[in-house]
Amino acid sequence: MSSYRLLSMSVICVILGGCVSSPSQDGHRGGVSPSVPTTSAPPINSVPPAVKETPSAPRTLSAPTAPTSGGVSHYQDRQEQQLRERIEGTGIRASRSGDTIKLTLPVNAAFANTADQLQPRFVDALSSVAAVLREYSKTVVDIKGYTDSTGSFEHNQQISGQRAQTVGGLLISRQIAATRIRTAGYGPRYPVADNKTDAGRVQNRRIEIDLVPTP
Repeated sequence: MSSYRLLSMSVICVILGGCVSSPSQDGHRGGVSPSVPTTSAPPINSVPPAVKETPSAPRTLSAPTAPTSGGVSHYQDRQEQQLRERIEGTGIRASRSGDTIKLTLPVNAAFANTADQLQPRFVDALSSVAAVLREYSKTVVDIKGYTDSTGSFEHNQQISGQRAQTVGGLLISRQIAATRIRTAGYGPRYPVADNKTDAGRVQNRRIEIDLVPTP
């Protein structure tokens, strides 16, 4: 019986082994191979390069300015007209360069001898000038003293500065703000005429008052 059972079991194993299909070449056992989704690698250059952002310059807002009727030139035109009316016949001369008004005082007439003391009639004339400057306050009052080349440079430098300060002090005493006034002495420098002649030296001895518009 034992030999018969072993033979029967061998036959059954052979029959069952024939029913099992061998793996297909694609690695799947029998039937239709399931479809496997495939994803292709992105092309190397498919990612856009990073863009460098250049920061834009900040906008600068200009400070508001007070409107003026006709602008700076018109402002100076009106001031010049009033000054000319006030200084007529006083010996003070007025001229214009761009928007700067220049008043020139002859030292020989304005000051006593070579000192830094103003003559009374020029005190009155400068008081009239101060009345206009109070009304037209948007200017810097630049006062410069000059001499001729006679005498030592040191003395001329000193006296020219003192005369400019005298004029500035008078204007301040007439309620012109000290912050508007600048004074300087230049002695014999920057002559406007020939120092070799009497007439030229008289022209060089002068006080100039520049009325410069503020920015």
